[in-house]
Amino acid sequence: EPGSTRETGGGASDVRRAVLCGPGRAGKTATLEFWAGLLGGPAPAVALPSAASAGDAFEYLTVPAAAGRPPLHLLTTPGRLACGEERRLLLRGADAVVFTADSRLWRQDANLILLDELGAELADADRAGGRVPLLLQYNRRDDPDALPLADLEALLNPVGWPSVPTVASGGEGLTDLLELLLARLR
Repeated sequence: EPGSTRETGGGASDVRRAVLCGPGRAGKTATLEFWAGLLGGPAPAVALPSAASAGDAFEYLTVPAAAGRPPLHLLTTPGRLACGEERRLLLRGADAVVFTADSRLWRQDANLILLDELGAELADADRAGGRVPLLLQYNRRDDPDALPLADLEALLNPVGWPSVPTVASGGEGLTDLLELLLARLR
């Protein structure tokens, strides 16, 4: 079950869980699909909670262990602002989080709302003794309305988390982002 907590019992072979969180249509699904190809996994599956609409769905990818890498559960959270409880459930037990920010100017309110929500969830995990690494993905860098990276860093990243500019629809930057993520999951 992709939404469950990490499996135990095998030390280095434990399943590691990473969650892609961010506004709807920011590029979480395109990122997951690209990573499936890189990792040799199947196409991501879609899960739809009962009595939910299509906008409440999340995608997940299970990738078997490979040389030097434990098995992985990679999943996305729904991006609709009304899906806060679903995001909280999917974030529980995460070993790392990628916040997929939409670089376009008109999406900054949604980025800030969801990043603030994510910060509260990660603070709860920190208090429980489970520090969760966070990476920022600045997606849609090819859009003419994309803010300069310096502006995005000032607005969304005052803490200085590792960040990677991407164009998920074309795969740009996604290999670097995956390498950063895998380094934090070891």
